[in-house]
Amino acid sequence: MADAPTLPDPLPLEFQRPPRWPTPTLDWVAGNQGWEPPAGWTPVPECAPAPPGWVFWTRSEEGWPRFAEENLAPAKRSLWIGVGVFVAGLLLTVLGLAVTHNALFLVFVAAIVAGPILTIRAGSRLKEIDDGLLDRVRALAPQYKHTLQRLAYNKYLRSFGPLS
Repeated sequence: MADAPTLPDPLPLEFQRPPRWPTPTLDWVAGNQGWEPPAGWTPVPECAPAPPGWVFWTRSEEGWPRFAEENLAPAKRSLWIGVGVFVAGLLLTVLGLAVTHNALFLVFVAAIVAGPILTIRAGSRLKEIDDGLLDRVRALAPQYKHTLQRLAYNKYLRSFGPLS
């Protein structure tokens, strides 16, 4: 069985506690990343439900970019390649470097056409990836919970000293 992933530090999402709710533990926040409580749910009976429309999770200023970068880096690279191809084709065509060579002129014009296409495709991919990252955080939360439970159990076992 594969090991559960290590916990990201800091976590990608921060829990926004509704008024008068108790502060959840870091273990709870890590193991429930992105979970949306159903309407009327409360952590303890003494609490009032969250106000209607309450936003429970926000992207961590430090943790979210770290989490997202691994997934967004290839699309960002593609975006910059598209821009570079377009700009290079445009500059070389405008500067007249291809005037004397018809074949080069066609290559530069192709770059002018291909650059924006690559850029638009990469931008669209960035949006798709960004939209899917929240689902990825939610999917990883049970694995984080498992990791935390395993660590807590190992700590518990160590409290007995060496087992023979």
